[in-house]
Amino acid sequence: MSTKSGDIYNATEVENTIDKMTDTLGDHGFAFVDIEPLTKHRAGKERIIDLTYQINEGPRVYIDRINIFGNLRTLDSVIRRQFRLAEGDAYSASKIKRTEQKLNSLNFFDKVNIQTKPGPTPDTTDLDVEVQEKSTGEINFAPASRRPTAPWSTPASPSTTSSATGRSFG
Repeated sequence: MSTKSGDIYNATEVENTIDKMTDTLGDHGFAFVDIEPLTKHRAGKERIIDLTYQINEGPRVYIDRINIFGNLRTLDSVIRRQFRLAEGDAYSASKIKRTEQKLNSLNFFDKVNIQTKPGPTPDTTDLDVEVQEKSTGEINFAPASRRPTAPWSTPASPSTTSSATGRSFG
């Protein structure tokens, strides 16, 4: 926690503590948790407050569906193999963050955004993964031949990867 007994009150540190607590609880399967800082002035003590964090945790949550949007060329399987969790696994905020980092490190996407939304039951959640693909270049084939029966093709502007499969062209 960022806040400790005896510290001077700092609203930013309180928010940082709430974020850390939310992430920690998220790693233990509690996707939907509400943490509220409660302050109380001490009787007879000027400028001293007691700070308590009230945690209202929801049920332990599991991943119901992983929905992928925005991938026009990249296969779903290329995106799914970067996931550190699967449908049916317990919710983990750190695994979702790691997945987002891994998707960004592929360098296939201009934007990667993973959002959590409530699933069909109170103990499930859906992950909506929105990607915006980068331009990967193009391959143009032009007919050429050494002999009339042997067509040749040459790439005009080679792409470094085929984002549809994640394979490199070399």
